[in-house]
Amino acid sequence: MKGIEAGFINAANIGFITFLDGPADEAEHADYDWGSAVIEALKNWKPVEWEGYGLDWTKKTKTKDANTDSQNRSTYSRL
Repeated sequence: MKGIEAGFINAANIGFITFLDGPADEAEHADYDWGSAVIEALKNWKPVEWEGYGLDWTKKTKTKDANTDSQNRSTYSRL
C-alpha cells in the first residue's frame, strides 16, 4: 500500500493489483514457489468495488501513418 501512499499507484486502480507477501521469513523467499502463488492469487481474484477502474475509453490515440504501417508489415513479413 506504500505505492499508493507514494503516488506511484492511483488509488482508483487498486483493484488491478494483488500483493503477494510470501513467507514471513525473507530467507525463504528465494526458494518460495512464487509462480504457484501468483496462479492461486489470479484464481481467487475478484474485482473490488467495480467502477470500471476510471479508464477513459473516450480518449483517442494518434493514428499511424498508413504508409509507415504498410512498410512495417512488409518488413516483418520478410523476417
